[in-house]
Amino acid sequence: MTAKLGRREEKKLATRNLILDAAATLFPKMGYSQTSVDDIVKEADVVKGTFYYHFTSKEEVLMALRKSNLCSSQFEKSLELGVSPLKVLTDLLVEDARWTQNNRALAEVFFTRVFAKMTTDEQAVDGDGACAMSSSSSSSSSDEDDGHKNKRKGPPASIIRLVRAAQDAGELRRDQSPEDLTEVILGSFVHAQLTWLITKSNDSLIERVERWLKIVLQGCAHECKQDLVLKQ
Repeated sequence: MTAKLGRREEKKLATRNLILDAAATLFPKMGYSQTSVDDIVKEADVVKGTFYYHFTSKEEVLMALRKSNLCSSQFEKSLELGVSPLKVLTDLLVEDARWTQNNRALAEVFFTRVFAKMTTDEQAVDGDGACAMSSSSSSSSSDEDDGHKNKRKGPPASIIRLVRAAQDAGELRRDQSPEDLTEVILGSFVHAQLTWLITKSNDSLIERVERWLKIVLQGCAHECKQDLVLKQ
């Protein structure tokens, strides 16, 4: 269950969300490149110092906007209400695909920035294999693991938790680690989005993601659940 925030933390979160909401309004309207930090702080009605308290750059705002879909508290609440972890996971990924479909231009910028950063991070690995990369997410992120800031980040912790919950519920196979299953599921999910963006497809991305997830989840399903996955 999510811990209740204190009044000070709630105020900080509310201010951060104001900035994110302002960016979410301006990016589609003005375009990512044409939107400046000054535009965002004006729209959010905050001073520039407040912006830089929460974010280091406009790019980090875009990353946070995208990441917020994979860390939404509504999915945690669904689990608490007894919804199947596998259904929660599928719904979460479909909703993230909906963001890509509804914000194609921003999604293209997002993936371009992500892959550019991956290239830079690869070049930052020293001879001993230690990665000198810094986290691309905000320090206030709920998925950041303490003591791991200098290690290459894996899948979002929120997704791994859902996969582990699905394993515990007997919905996903247990002979593989939740981290490996998450990598397989997200690999297909990301590839579906990339091919949709690169080919400038006019087909429904949501339907593509739903089809691909059904195929992948069948292979990841516990034996007694495979028929159920196919019928969903």
